[in-house]
Amino acid sequence: MNTFVSGAGFLADAYDIFVVNVAIDIMRSCKYSQSLSTSKNAILKSISLIGAIVGQVTFGAAADVFGRKKLFIVTCCMVIFGSIASSLIQDNMIVGIYDQLTIYRFILGIGIGTKTIYYAYILLLIVFRWRISP
Repeated sequence: MNTFVSGAGFLADAYDIFVVNVAIDIMRSCKYSQSLSTSKNAILKSISLIGAIVGQVTFGAAADVFGRKKLFIVTCCMVIFGSIASSLIQDNMIVGIYDQLTIYRFILGIGIGTKTIYYAYILLLIVFRWRISP
């Protein structure tokens, strides 16, 4: 059961990272106040991976200082906020739809990148006899 739950978590993270490719293709068929240039397209598709790197570097050290459990809760909140905010963006004249999506995908990427640090922490919580030994 633990393996299934861990695999489902990894699948959800991978889905969150790569679903933007399909979303961008669908969004191209709509007309927005902000146009999608080639550079914006590249940034939008890679910003969550950049956020993941930032999350791994910063939250890894912060977890040693503040505790893994507290930062794990912060990480989960960042993923939830980034996912919901990405799905609720609206086109307006002040901040374009692609800029909003970039900001929220970066926050989501930080959360996703930070969650990978906690896989080792969760594995430590599994009873020793259930682990596979070499």
